[in-house]
Amino acid sequence: MLNQRKKRSPLFFVGSVLLGVVIFALILFAVFNFWVNQNCFLVEVSGDSMLNTVEDGDLLYVREQKAKRGDIVIISVKDCRGEGGFHFSGDYIIKRVIAFAGDTVKWENGDISIKYAESEEFAVLNEPYIHGETPSFDSGNVIEVKEGEIFFLGDNRENSYDSTEIGCLKESYIVGVVPKWSLKIKSFTNFWERMRTRVAVHQ
Repeated sequence: MLNQRKKRSPLFFVGSVLLGVVIFALILFAVFNFWVNQNCFLVEVSGDSMLNTVEDGDLLYVREQKAKRGDIVIISVKDCRGEGGFHFSGDYIIKRVIAFAGDTVKWENGDISIKYAESEEFAVLNEPYIHGETPSFDSGNVIEVKEGEIFFLGDNRENSYDSTEIGCLKESYIVGVVPKWSLKIKSFTNFWERMRTRVAVHQ
């Protein structure tokens, strides 16, 4: 007499699939968390100069890599305290790199135009990320970026202490770049890192 195999409920297969998805997600998250801990450092943003891209209190993963035009970067300003009348409120600032050595930046009617080192003409910079209108430059409305320097701005143009007021800083002051993926997952980063900190405190 043949043994009849017990027919399994469709819920069993659904549960198995969901369990597999959860296990895969946990493994993927563990790998990502390990990679982040090995390759990134964490910063907490203070201030509103990068609104609406980054907000006060945001936690961001930062990588030590070479910056490109348009990248959001962390700049150390410890070595320029007291120079040129600078009045930074902390040791590090978060800004967006607009231009590098050899580029020329021009302000005109609230717009930023750039003549790149490899170009002969100015082109208006497309900046969908900015909040407010870019103020004119204190040192004249055309700035040539010298060798080893960067021109940088905050996204919140009407509330940012940046190259519009102080001109350029040394490129070597950049200590890290905020990758685009870090910006996309910042809500998760804020939740995860604060939860991990709370757990660590109570252990």
